[in-house]
Amino acid sequence: MAGTSTANQRLDSWKAIADYIGRDVRTAIRWEKQRGLPVRRIPGSGRQVVFAYPHEIDAWLRGDIASAPPGGKNPEVIYSELPQLRPVVENEDSSNVPLRTPRRVATKNVAVISTSILAVLVVGTIVLAAGFATKVKVTVEAESQITNDNTAKIGLVTDGAQVFFGEARNGRTRLVAVPADGGTLREIPTPFIRVAPEDISPDRRELLVLAWEAEGEVDRALWTVPLDGTPPRRVGTVICHSAAWSPDGRRIAFAQGQAVYLTTESGDPVRRIQTFTTIPVTLRWSLDGKRLQFQLQNPSNESASFWEIQFVKADAPEVASLEPLHIALNGSASASTVLNNAGSAFLGEGGSAGRVLFLDGPGTWWRRSFDLTEVATRSGSVGSIAVDPSSHRFFLIGHHSGSFELESFDRTSGEFRPFLPGISALHVDFSRDGGRIAFVREPDNTLWISRLDGSFAHQIITPAFEDLELPRWSPDGKQIAFMARIPGRTYRIFIVPAAGGEIRQASTTADNQGAPTWSPDGKWLAYGNVLCQEAAACAIHRIEVATGRQLTLPGSEGLETARWSPDGRFIAALKPERHEVYVFELRTGEWRKVAVGITGNDLAWSEDSRGLYASRPLGDRPAVVRVSLADGKIVSAVDLSDFSRLAGQINTWFTLAPNNSIIFLRLIQSDEIYSFTYRYR
Repeated sequence: MAGTSTANQRLDSWKAIADYIGRDVRTAIRWEKQRGLPVRRIPGSGRQVVFAYPHEIDAWLRGDIASAPPGGKNPEVIYSELPQLRPVVENEDSSNVPLRTPRRVATKNVAVISTSILAVLVVGTIVLAAGFATKVKVTVEAESQITNDNTAKIGLVTDGAQVFFGEARNGRTRLVAVPADGGTLREIPTPFIRVAPEDISPDRRELLVLAWEAEGEVDRALWTVPLDGTPPRRVGTVICHSAAWSPDGRRIAFAQGQAVYLTTESGDPVRRIQTFTTIPVTLRWSLDGKRLQFQLQNPSNESASFWEIQFVKADAPEVASLEPLHIALNGSASASTVLNNAGSAFLGEGGSAGRVLFLDGPGTWWRRSFDLTEVATRSGSVGSIAVDPSSHRFFLIGHHSGSFELESFDRTSGEFRPFLPGISALHVDFSRDGGRIAFVREPDNTLWISRLDGSFAHQIITPAFEDLELPRWSPDGKQIAFMARIPGRTYRIFIVPAAGGEIRQASTTADNQGAPTWSPDGKWLAYGNVLCQEAAACAIHRIEVATGRQLTLPGSEGLETARWSPDGRFIAALKPERHEVYVFELRTGEWRKVAVGITGNDLAWSEDSRGLYASRPLGDRPAVVRVSLADGKIVSAVDLSDFSRLAGQINTWFTLAPNNSIIFLRLIQSDEIYSFTYRYR
């Protein structure tokens, strides 16, 4: 064992481990199996990948840690979601780049080993006590609200003087700046329907933004927006859901689907660094450009874990190691800029009980772990978060409880009227006989049935689910199918008798199932997957109600939002990232594209099965449109231009009522930006 071990170093092979302990490979393997030498393994890599940390081997040699059980399993670390450890560089040759960690020089002299062990014992005792004293805590000294316009907001970036974000207004999401101390909001003109900032360039002259048009676009076009008023520039052909500029401004890291990539401002070349089984989000660089932190989100159960990629050196794309940060959070979280090379950052935890957390990087070789402490704020559920280290301020979007209104548009009179006023109802569906409605009542997220005017309302199931959505009456009016999720599991389709009774799952598959739609004879349900785009798992499926047997419609890969026609001949679906509508004819088994330019994520058939209604909620002329099945002609059924200028946003959900009116939802969401001055102690 040579020199003083460094906690951040790693031994990435049996040869390196053997060299470090001054033995041959066979001895190292035997010591791991028989004596518990702390060697780690990462499952799912397609080969046996072993590695070890020098500081853990030092402790084992000193006898400071107990022997591991046979097989070398380390109880301190669990790698649960890392299928591919070998990063891939994606150029024309798509060659593999092996993991590398700078190799240590081995010393086989036993006397030197003994001396080193004694030195480490003495020094380690001293610095261990010092290590506990160096843990950093953060307190908030001042707090202020710097916006007050009650609009939905997304994305947050700061240069210290200004705060940049996306704000929903008038059928668009515009790019806006506000002074860091509060003041007048200033729009930054862009040509985009929807835009949100991801990062700011190191010279503070450009914003890195995502631009998109439709609700279903998960991976979005990446652009740079100069702050001097010159036109935006596209970053090659990159589409992604998260991006971050390297500290030297030479590289951009981005996440697309289930992989992390590197590129330049021109978008060329693009190099794939690592692929995962879950979704990487919230990419953030360390100040020296050698570490890239991110979350892995699992859409199946909404869990999240924090990881980092360590590079060999700042200007090289080769990965040195891939580390979990061992941080448990309640669902997903936003992350601020990494404050230092130790990896410290502020995290914003979403959900109804959202928190601001301070992630304190180890910073010194004697303190390996990250510390996570809560920072007291009064901002409500936390959205995006940004930090200005120079002024010791961080900013966040605070989500507050909003409201919603159901509106009915009478196509005969051309008038808007409130629907079910006084009842907090969502996702209304009408029985086929037109006499009853089923709806989800908020805020308790329960399923109810009533008459058309809301009278004689009664609950038919208990609130055992989360995110219960989109109930659908069976054709005979005896059953209701809906999508919901048991906490920690995937979205499933459930069926319950309309009179109340036992609830059952429609099928036993494990995919995320979207809104159900009944066949006219009531024997089948069709649905499209949800939370499926990053994993390329979207498709349209049928479930046989009596048996639970499930079939996938041929050629439906990439499609979502299934709707069965009243005459039983067709199933319509959306391809959201391309804004296209497709129709599947069950007799021929073929798909046909019938419309483009559809930016919403909901569909409804006309009663005669000759047309489809679709939502187009964004842009200068938001509307619900009717698509002719015969020729694909699109006409406006409801012009929402004037309505979209009112407070709130028009939701993409809508439904057709028996009296030929169209019912839709207007959301009034209150998001505000808050500023916090913090100090270390």
